[in-house]
Amino acid sequence: MTRPKGTFTARFRAGAYGWKGSRLAAQRIREALAEIKKVKRQDSVLAAEGAVLLIEKLVPAIERIDSSSGAIGTAVNRAVTEGA
Repeated sequence: MTRPKGTFTARFRAGAYGWKGSRLAAQRIREALAEIKKVKRQDSVLAAEGAVLLIEKLVPAIERIDSSSGAIGTAVNRAVTEGA
């Protein structure tokens, strides 16, 4: 049996967010966290796999964002500490 992929994986492809995409990327991170937390209620192993997948896909997706405001760093830190 194969496990279903989360819907957030398509939103975190390499280079998905340009240099002005910090607000959109932060929103997508929050949505991915909400999805992982929802799955965690029923299947904690699948949620853990989703958290690892999020971390793997996150770095290539946000590498071009201008992080001078610190917004994306805050969103990533919150994602790592809260749920992923």
